[in-house]
Amino acid sequence: MVRLVQGADLLLSEATWLERPSTAPMDLHMTASEAGEHGRRAEVGRLMLTHIWPALDPDVVREAADRTFRDGPVELAVPGTTVAP
Repeated sequence: MVRLVQGADLLLSEATWLERPSTAPMDLHMTASEAGEHGRRAEVGRLMLTHIWPALDPDVVREAADRTFRDGPVELAVPGTTVAP
């Protein structure tokens, strides 16, 4: 994924979990920290998180991604979100 989005202005990434359940396959869904790490490694300008598990606090998920992304804004995709070019 990092090579695919290298240098993009915006990475729209799922961030299903804060911690991966032990029974979950590694290639099914990412944690918020993994989404942030991928965005940082790809040197994207902004990170927008989607597909957050409904029982999680979205602000806590955003903060977890922000800790690993570090270089730009981390936003939450919510119904009705639009992104201007």
